[in-house]
Amino acid sequence: MHDIVTFLRGFPPFDTADMQALDKVARTVTIEFFGQDAAILNGNATEDAYVIRTGQVELLDDNGIVDVLGPGELVGLPSLLTDMPAGLSTRAAEDVLAYRIPADVLVPLLADRSGLRFVAQHVAQRAAETTTRQQAADVTAARVATYARPVVIVPGDEPLKDVIHKMREAGASSALVSGPPEGSWGIITDRDLRDRVLAQGVGLDAGVAIAATFPARTVDPMLPVGQAILEMLSRGIHHLPVLTPEGEPLGMVEDIDLLNAQSHTPLHLRRAIARAQNPIELAELSDQVRMAALDAQRSGRAAPEVTALISLLADAITERALELHTADRDRAPVQFAWVNTGSVARGEAVLSSDLDNLIVWEGEDRDPQIRAWMNGFAADVIGTLEQCGLAHDTNGVRADDPRFARSADAWITAVDQWAADPTQNQGDVYLSTLADARPITSEQVLRPVRTVVLERLQTPLVRRTLQRVATSRRPPTGFIRDFVIDSSGEHKGTLGIKAGGTEIITTIARFSATMSRSHALGTRERLRFAAAVGVLDPEDTADLIDAFEFLQGLRLEHQLEQVNRGEEPDDFLDPRHLSGLNRRHLRNAFRVLSRVQSDLPGIVRRLPT
Repeated sequence: MHDIVTFLRGFPPFDTADMQALDKVARTVTIEFFGQDAAILNGNATEDAYVIRTGQVELLDDNGIVDVLGPGELVGLPSLLTDMPAGLSTRAAEDVLAYRIPADVLVPLLADRSGLRFVAQHVAQRAAETTTRQQAADVTAARVATYARPVVIVPGDEPLKDVIHKMREAGASSALVSGPPEGSWGIITDRDLRDRVLAQGVGLDAGVAIAATFPARTVDPMLPVGQAILEMLSRGIHHLPVLTPEGEPLGMVEDIDLLNAQSHTPLHLRRAIARAQNPIELAELSDQVRMAALDAQRSGRAAPEVTALISLLADAITERALELHTADRDRAPVQFAWVNTGSVARGEAVLSSDLDNLIVWEGEDRDPQIRAWMNGFAADVIGTLEQCGLAHDTNGVRADDPRFARSADAWITAVDQWAADPTQNQGDVYLSTLADARPITSEQVLRPVRTVVLERLQTPLVRRTLQRVATSRRPPTGFIRDFVIDSSGEHKGTLGIKAGGTEIITTIARFSATMSRSHALGTRERLRFAAAVGVLDPEDTADLIDAFEFLQGLRLEHQLEQVNRGEEPDDFLDPRHLSGLNRRHLRNAFRVLSRVQSDLPGIVRRLPT
């Protein structure tokens, strides 16, 4: 009995009870054992509650696992207090030892102020979780077909004047154009008529195909609205034809149709960013990016959608800053490419992400006139981006740093040097940076550099080096009283979820891309391609992607809470504040990372060079 009292005293509501009351509880306790997967409660009201002594208990609703409770937590409390059905069923996630306590003994402990506070917090937390899940389900259930308008369909040889008449009669801003080849679809919009017909002096008797875009980007009617928005944002388009699985036109969805599907409309924000007249106006609009991301997170959007949204809006701000500063100074002496890299380029940025960029130009590397122009331009652009809240690491990848501002020929020479010995002069870091590079302007200027980078990444020495990078940092392997065992230094007692989690997966994905010769940038896409060509085990790949999305979601949730408290977002979580379910998933994610890291040397040995 003394052991029961000692255990209970460590957890609310027993921690504020006097010894006499605790002794009474201990004398009435029944010790029960539940094997893994055994039902404890089935959503029915109960006259008793359980305190978990050892093991984990899953709370379930119709949609699956809601939470995981661990030692010291109460099971069955809401129904015990309110005579209402429990609503959530419970089962043992593993072997569970529990103390069963009768209601007439437990309820008096909850009658004082501290006990009532415990009850209020417990019930409110469960209610909030239920409401959040219901709201998220409602939002994510919306499909693009819901917003599709009737579509004007015309053959490719239809005269432009007739197409214009049909669009006007239908009140449509676009028309779907049928092939050839048969079964293919193109699209023509009001903008196309203005820019490709009127501005070019094309006669209105010409067939519509001369001004249409082939092939049109089409979507399935069941595509979630959030993904349709990202599709429009990433491609800079305003119309999406909706086709049935059989390829038959169902309708046309426009960006304006989706504006009402979001409380803070990223499509509207993207359009406003593109029209910003000066850096000050751009900075004012950029304040809304964080709000758009937070709204997406609150509404239950999956982590990949939220990070893609943040990245796309960062691209939009960068693109407009480049346009403003290009117009504000003398013409560039040579053509150049502004290149994003890192998490933004991969489409995986969170609220704490730095913006990494570099610059590549045609012509002489050491020409003082060119260098002076590029340096001044890069400094101005980065200054504006930082005013917009897109932070740059002072020691990181910045286009105003000479290390990351070179002519194309100079970049190629440097790539060859780094590939010859990637262990020297941070060659592995530079190569990894270039492996993730994505141009914002003038892709053709970057193309020869990118071609050489992809070739050099295939060399055995570079592959082995990237494999060592992918295995050099190990994830935490467990918790001691809810503290991550490898915590130390400034952030002692916290989990660096980027350095100890997501960054490890991105390095594994980058290494896998070199082994599979993939040109993909996104972590999930790289992993999937590696599995498709036999570099990674399909089950390992699925586990890695699940772990990555879970960790990214955890980062976003943590940063949302920080922003709500008026704090700057970071990547350091206190495991004591995580739910039992998230603690369990963290352990599983870390185990997946450790397992795959252990397999990487074998991948290098077995695959042909």
